This record gives sequence, structure tokens and C-alpha cells, in this order.
Amino acid sequence: MKISNLTSLCVLLCMIIINCAPKEQTYTVEMVDGTRVVHNLAPAWGDEQKITLSLVRTLGEVGVEEDENYQFFGPIAVQTDQDENIYILELQGKSIKKYGKDFKYISTIGKDGSGPGEFIFPNHFEIGSDSRIYVFDLGNQRIEVMTLEGNYYESIRMQIGNQSAMRLESGSYVKLAGARQLMAMTEDNLNILMHIYDSAGNETNVFGKTRIYEDINMRISGNDAQLTHDLEDNIFSAMIYQNRIEKYTSFGELLLKISRQLPYEEGYVRRSREDVSRAPIFSRSITLDEKGRIWVQTYAAQMTPEERGKANPFQYTQTMLEVYDETGVLLTRIKTNPSGDYRMSLIHKNRIYFTSSSVNMDVKIYEIIEK
Repeated sequence: MKISNLTSLCVLLCMIIINCAPKEQTYTVEMVDGTRVVHNLAPAWGDEQKITLSLVRTLGEVGVEEDENYQFFGPIAVQTDQDENIYILELQGKSIKKYGKDFKYISTIGKDGSGPGEFIFPNHFEIGSDSRIYVFDLGNQRIEVMTLEGNYYESIRMQIGNQSAMRLESGSYVKLAGARQLMAMTEDNLNILMHIYDSAGNETNVFGKTRIYEDINMRISGNDAQLTHDLEDNIFSAMIYQNRIEKYTSFGELLLKISRQLPYEEGYVRRSREDVSRAPIFSRSITLDEKGRIWVQTYAAQMTPEERGKANPFQYTQTMLEVYDETGVLLTRIKTNPSGDYRMSLIHKNRIYFTSSSVNMDVKIYEIIEK
């Protein structure tokens, strides 16, 4: 009996020692000028896959869909409304296709042109809390506002560029600095990354630190980012060519700055005078889920020089989904089945939407499964 009790005591002491042993630190935190700065060394959940994805449906699959209402020409973004209807913006198709929550086709909104409700180069759209569709049209240099039924509402004149832009819940707009602004910046004037406009298209604020690159091409592309926002109009950005994820208030206060350890680093190499810069690409897209977690589509590795030289090179690159909690801690990394050609466009409830605008020309919808 004494031996048995002694054995039990030893087992108990071992368990206490194991539980009390310091766990491997997966991140570091510091406060810099009032901003929480988090550097992630590894996922906090380790190798445990607490989140997985299961394919629900592929819309527009080439060679499968015969109905032209399910065929896409450059699907670039997805949105949903309060009734769970699905809207898919076609860049080359210059229209929006609307489907019910059962994936049945409902209607096509917009067409090619410069008249009311028409688009030339629609590179982004959103559905506001006012149940209106806001289409950012680079070709017509305006934001076209439509009803959910596809009727024209109004046009807002604004200089639209290739850089990311979006509409906030308050009705204001966010747009990244354009080429002219980035070319003119100096060391004394670096806080020009994000520009805020009111509902009439007038600029009201500028903030966000840019980076000066010696290479002219990198000065423009190196300051490009993917954007999203929450219901409180906080702005989240994932820099494409920098290991940098940030959260700002709509008034310009930097609340959170995130970096993570990856198998590649920032930098660029100019191979020849005629060749463009070759820089590692970090982030493909960013969005939020209903729990307030930050999802970033990140490149798991970089393309080889041979892959970069091919048509549609992103199809050769594997991406992963990084999930961060509200404080900036990396929780997990999820391997994605689609290649880098697929861009994470939206998370709505327990579904995540990917678009392929160049190679496969389809939209993949996955269910998010949490253990």
C-alpha cells in the first residue's frame, strides 16, 4: 500500500512539474509610442489544426458549368447581403452577378459603359449597411452606387487608382496613396499611406507611414497593401511587399502592428536595368471573421525566377491562411488547397470565399470548421 501511495505521489509531482514548466513563447509584445507591437515567432496553437476548411461549392468551374449565368470573366470580389444573397464582381465582365443563398442565379447588375449603372474597369465593390452596392470603377474614375436590385442610385466622382480602396460604415472612403503622391514623398513627409474622403469625395485626413525605396518601381508597389475594416470603422492593412500588418482608427491612430516569422525576408533585387524589381510578396488579402479575428492570406514560399517569368505566375505559388486574435497573436496557419491564383475575398459567418480572376475564372466556397 505504501509503495502504491508513493508511486501515486511521484506521478502527481511529475504532472505538477510538467504543467508548471514554462511553455515555449510563441510571440513577443512591446509598446512603442502607444502602439501594441507583436512579433509572432510561431502559431500559438502549434501544429494542432483547430480550424479546417471543407469545400462547399465551386461556382463557374470551367468545363462543368454550361449555363452562361454561372460562367465568369475575371471574378475579382465577393459580397453578401442581409438575406444571404451572394454577389460576384467580374473585372473583365464589367458586371455583378447575383445568386441566392442556395446558389441559384438571380440577376446581373451593371454592364460595360460610362452611363448610369455602367462600368469600364470595376476593381472593387462593397455592400454597405444601407443595403446599397458601391462599385469602385477605375475606368470611369468614380464610385457607382446601386440598389441591391441593380437600379442606379448615384455616382460619386473620385480619383480611383490601382491601389486598394474601400468604403467605411460611416460613409467615408479609404484609399491608399497613388503613384504621384508616392513619387513626391520625402523623409520629412512619410505619413501619407492612407487617405480618407467624405461621402462627397473630398479628402479629410491623411495618415500611415510609407517607406522610401531607392528603386522607383518599389517606391510605388512596395507601399501597396490589402485593406479591410470592422463595424467600428477600424482599418486593417496587410502590406503586400512588407512583413507588416496594422490596425488604425479611422482618425489615424495606429493601434496594432503585427509581424510574423516566415521562411523569407523583406528586400528586393533589381536583376537588370530593363527588368523590374523582384521582391518577396507577403500578403495576398486580409479580412475579418465575426469573432473579430484577423485572417491574412500569406505566401508560404516565394516563386522561383523561372516561375515568375511564366504567364499567370501566381498559379505556381502556395498560400496559407494565417489567423490572428484581436490582440495580434498568431493562432494558427491553415494550408489552402487553391493555388496563389485564388484570392481570399470574404468571410461571412462560417463560409469563406476565394476568387480566381485569371487562371481558373471561378469562385470556391468553403465551410470553416472549428474543433
